Amino acid sequence: MKIYNTGMLVFTGIYIFAVILSYSLQKRNIKQIIKEQETFYLYILLSAALFIRLLFAPVIEGWPNDISANKYWAMTAAKGLTNFYNAGWCDYPPLFIYVLSIVGKLASIPWLKDYFTLLIKLPSIIADLVTAYIIFRLAKTRLKTGLALLACGIYAFHPAVFLDSTIWGQVDSFFTMIIVAALLLHIKGKHGWSAVLFSAAVLMKPQGIFFLPILLFEAIRRRSLKYLITVVSSGLMTAIVVVFPFALNQEPLWIFKLYLNTAGEYTSIVMNAFNIFGLVGANFADGSLVPFLFSYNTWGLIFSVCVLIIAGYIYLKSKHEAAAVITAVLLNSGAFIFAPKMHERYMFPVIALLLAAIIYLKEKRILVVFAGFSVTIFANIHILFGRVLLYDVAGAHMVGRGTYPVTAVFSLMNLILFVFLVKASFDILITGKESSLDLS
Repeated sequence: MKIYNTGMLVFTGIYIFAVILSYSLQKRNIKQIIKEQETFYLYILLSAALFIRLLFAPVIEGWPNDISANKYWAMTAAKGLTNFYNAGWCDYPPLFIYVLSIVGKLASIPWLKDYFTLLIKLPSIIADLVTAYIIFRLAKTRLKTGLALLACGIYAFHPAVFLDSTIWGQVDSFFTMIIVAALLLHIKGKHGWSAVLFSAAVLMKPQGIFFLPILLFEAIRRRSLKYLITVVSSGLMTAIVVVFPFALNQEPLWIFKLYLNTAGEYTSIVMNAFNIFGLVGANFADGSLVPFLFSYNTWGLIFSVCVLIIAGYIYLKSKHEAAAVITAVLLNSGAFIFAPKMHERYMFPVIALLLAAIIYLKEKRILVVFAGFSVTIFANIHILFGRVLLYDVAGAHMVGRGTYPVTAVFSLMNLILFVFLVKASFDILITGKESSLDLS
């Protein structure tokens, strides 16, 4: 535990120092040097990010329950997909099972079986680098030389990103990669392919539903039957193709039951997430309890509808190309902070999305939100994982008087940041009140 805390503290300190130093240097006379050797520096940057991940991924097993479940699913999927959901318990939708089936086949190779944990983490590690590269490509078309590399590095070495994929062994990075790609295709007007990836996101994690309102808002804005047919047909065809191999030996509605069963696994209003329910001390409280007028679940539904209305209003009133990215941030962070049944990692995609928003908007206030949410997301993941190392899975949960002050501070910070984000989004995308960053 002490080594883990010290290591993450040192890593975070070096990261912050490197970001500040890199920003300072790129404004000096090295711009031309970087421009002439941009591909070389990109290769070095991503290679270093990969090396660090491969070095540390095998050192810590990760979250025990999740790693064990992924190993079991990988070995089961490697034997075949058609009977996968009949072979044992699995609460994950089908898309990532394809990836795990490849991992399982690799783990069955004798000289690779000792690296099973690394193989489980490898898809998310690769996704980190792919997302960093996507951010670089986006930034290269909109920012000055050197800043595209800086944006790439900010994501590739972000402490929360590194911790989630490389140490914890979670799959949020893979999910985030899909969401970022879907949004950029949406902005470029490639709505069919965008719908394919949005559908893929839902087929990987139920949290993909957070982002589907963007397609609804666009349909309302366009009032186009062609657009509606394109996105609906693309999404449905993707779902059919992905689900089909698993459905051969299942009843017709099994996929819907899978999602309903996954949603019904937890009755708690919040599970270690730094949000409004954590702020009032309701971590792991039953969602049916009535704290004031309505149950926690009902309050969560009311808050969620309000977030949906705010995000929809901003999207429909704005003509800026970045409206989709800001809306995605509002929907994701709003769901995390106000919706029921949130876990500690469900706001993870916001890191990449806010970086993309900064690239599009070049706005100081979005940078402030990025910095703030980076702190709270990292704290949520870091503190919880540190507790599982110190205690066990059951003892890691943020319950009891001793953990409430920490939960309250970061939950309040998230709430303030969301309000600030809403105000900034109105100012930037609707009223045109800008506070530009110096990215020259």
